Amino acid sequence: VLVLEDLAWGDMGLALAIAAPLGVIAALTDYGTAAQQAQWLAPFAGESFVPAALAVIEPRPLFDPYQLKCRAVPRDGGYTLYGRKALVPLASSAQLFLVAADLMGAGPQLFLVPRDTAGLTIEAQPSMGLRSADLGSLSFDGAHLPADALLGQKDTGFDYSAVVDRSRIGWAALSVGAGRAVLDYVKTYCN
Repeated sequence: VLVLEDLAWGDMGLALAIAAPLGVIAALTDYGTAAQQAQWLAPFAGESFVPAALAVIEPRPLFDPYQLKCRAVPRDGGYTLYGRKALVPLASSAQLFLVAADLMGAGPQLFLVPRDTAGLTIEAQPSMGLRSADLGSLSFDGAHLPADALLGQKDTGFDYSAVVDRSRIGWAALSVGAGRAVLDYVKTYCN
């Protein structure tokens, strides 16, 4: 948390972009099956930066991460996603998205969605003060995923609330760093 706060001191958008893959890595490490970890974690251990992002926020007022409009429908031995996500960091370059969607009968779940998934549309969503985070929106219009795209399958102890809480702590750390930078700037300006 202190590292995020220090990064945000200079540029909250850059800090968000650097931290975004960490949320995906943490969720995969804690809740991914052995097959999911073998497939998706290996690239993160390499020498180059692998963009990935958690997509939970939806474009509507008073968003509640436990009342998702994005839906996952079991179909053809897998899942089909419908809905939108907003303020997704690294949207234009992420190779993997961890998308929160309401699975019929099971509540909020996370799905591993590769960038090249048919039915996924990615649009830029520039935001003042967070330009370096490369924010974007994701639209799912019948994006079909295989059965193993569901994170936290049997015996992984999946806890959606823990993922949401961790992301809130990250955002809070970024905000404290940005607030501290503003305070330092204002002090000098006022004096």
